[in-house]
Amino acid sequence: MKSIRRSLGVLTLATLALVACDDDDGITGVEGAAEVQVRMASAGSSAATSLPTSLQTISEPSRAVLELDVVESIILPIGAVEARQEGAGWVEIGRVDADIDLLSLPEDGVELVGGDIPEGDYDRLRFFLTADPIVVLAETVRVGRTTYPAGPNPLRIPSVDQAGFRVAADFDVDDDDGEILTLFVDEDATLGRVKATGSGTLMIAPVLTVRNEDGDDVGEFDDDEDDGDEVEFEGYVSAVGSGSVTLEDGTEIVVNDDTEFDGDLFSLAAVQEVLDAGGTVEAEGDGELQSDGSIVADEIEFEVEDEGDDDGDEVEGDVLSVDEAAGTLIILDESTQVEVTVLWTDETEVDAEGDLVTLAEIVAELAGNADVRAEAEGSFDGDGVLVADSIKVEVDD
Repeated sequence: MKSIRRSLGVLTLATLALVACDDDDGITGVEGAAEVQVRMASAGSSAATSLPTSLQTISEPSRAVLELDVVESIILPIGAVEARQEGAGWVEIGRVDADIDLLSLPEDGVELVGGDIPEGDYDRLRFFLTADPIVVLAETVRVGRTTYPAGPNPLRIPSVDQAGFRVAADFDVDDDDGEILTLFVDEDATLGRVKATGSGTLMIAPVLTVRNEDGDDVGEFDDDEDDGDEVEFEGYVSAVGSGSVTLEDGTEIVVNDDTEFDGDLFSLAAVQEVLDAGGTVEAEGDGELQSDGSIVADEIEFEVEDEGDDDGDEVEGDVLSVDEAAGTLIILDESTQVEVTVLWTDETEVDAEGDLVTLAEIVAELAGNADVRAEAEGSFDGDGVLVADSIKVEVDD
């Protein structure tokens, strides 16, 4: 079943198609004769032969590619569209001001925007976003300690910020000839790049190509304008390479002879040693953002987190049901509105300040229609069950 948000995206595209069309005299833009027209279309499903395996529950806090049928919509809220004239800078083609669902584009394309721009040679298009991109999930996904609920979730496109979403596009316009440019989105290849992390980020690098009216490829998704941009970074280290560390959100931080180290650790070898011992290392600093989304660090500070700082996984909310034989209870997590199965073992420490201290007591209260709440802390196993180290159960008045 399509989500409401995706249905709205389809309606938006249909509306755009009604107000933008071609005629026999050349390009028709949003407000009459235009030198350039920008369209969007589906390139089909070229990557459908290699679907990722099911990753609904990932116990480790690392990046995981979502299976294709989990993602219903990828929505870009596009505002202004600009083109960059070689040697002259950016000029506005027009405004879209609509939510565009990359997974509901027609194969014959739909016009986004058209407008007059100065004669000359152009090498890039830029799409400003009016809000964060959105990914709509068909079902709940849990990666590490993070739960992504079914429905709309914020989506991050690496290197896309206030400078806009950019694609390379080589074309020229003059008095006699305009240009029609179509951005073809490879749906399955794009879906195959939707990644979830255990630190609360959904990421994507769209797979698209730009073709002119003759069908020639003239560009693709391109973020190399971010080279040299100074950015800050912060996050937990998930992996160490020969000359870089990778943060939990997937960002690669490159270090070199010019990088200044600070904090608890002063080498990548020392970071690896802490990780091998089961420790946690947080990195923060600043550097230059590269075209591939990595950051070359000018300064980096590594902090080793004390064991006592990590309280483990937690869930708090109403108790929905109890299975005494299995030793489990189901809690509706109030922060995510997701039902979480909690395993109560002989090793679980029960808070004596709570109202109830056994599963049997919880069953009795639920049978009497009492409102029972629980706070559990522990760690998730490979099946997505929270094995409780401690638990506190109370009856609401």
